Amino acid sequence: DGIETADVIYCGIDKIPFLRSAFGMFDDVTAEVWSADPICADEELKNAEQLRGRIALVRRGSDRGETCSFVEKALRVEAAGAVGCIILNTEDTLVAPGDSAREGKDVRMPVVGIRSSDRERLPNGEEATLCFQPIAALTSEQRRHLRAVAMIKETKAELAEFLLEGQSSSEAILSGIDELLEEHELISVRFGLSAQAAVTLSDLEDVIDVSTVLADNLRATVIQIKSNVIIMHRSNPFEPKIPLPAEGEGEGLLMTMLDGVNIRELDSMTKGDFEPFPGHPQGL
Repeated sequence: DGIETADVIYCGIDKIPFLRSAFGMFDDVTAEVWSADPICADEELKNAEQLRGRIALVRRGSDRGETCSFVEKALRVEAAGAVGCIILNTEDTLVAPGDSAREGKDVRMPVVGIRSSDRERLPNGEEATLCFQPIAALTSEQRRHLRAVAMIKETKAELAEFLLEGQSSSEAILSGIDELLEEHELISVRFGLSAQAAVTLSDLEDVIDVSTVLADNLRATVIQIKSNVIIMHRSNPFEPKIPLPAEGEGEGLLMTMLDGVNIRELDSMTKGDFEPFPGHPQGL
């Protein structure tokens, strides 16, 4: 069945789900769709003029057996004048176009990924709208509160965890994390790095990149990144399980959760990761 995304492409009567990329813009755009030629956009475009002012449809990979990154494809069609780029996965799962080489800072249009089977729903010349749903912003006090709640839950072994390892598809990973967020609201996502191995700067950059893609596509907020662990939050808009403090309410809400928690130990665990609890002696 796959994950139900809030971000969709409206095209005729169709509503096509997509995943956001790790680069580019997240602005709605409406234009005609047109397939790149070659479809993989892995070499000089033969139909650059036809892509001008349109949303380019591009397939993942390369028909020439060479490596062609998502960013390279996006830059090529954008240089031709495209106002957006839809990446067709080679499998029938959603794909979140990544930027492992961190080269996407110059892409100034939206880039999204869809399932291979959705290509027939996007014929040349059909008008389409890439529609991005806004992500609710948290105040700095709410972020501090959630970091403290996560640490309390971790101390009590109550923080739900998703282990990120193996070669699962983007859609499968997002679906698993989505289910945990739906059930718990506040979770940790742990990279399957060796416990004995030191986390390098490159590892940390990878964690940050992945955290951005996960949060953007799940309409969640990254609360904290610790080594190889991402703390994420997404509130249920109808029945929130974790109350969020209004201005000045953070301390009171925290005190209701501290039963059985060693405050000094908690301070030691959280030092350097986030600000001390409001009003706690550690903060004086």
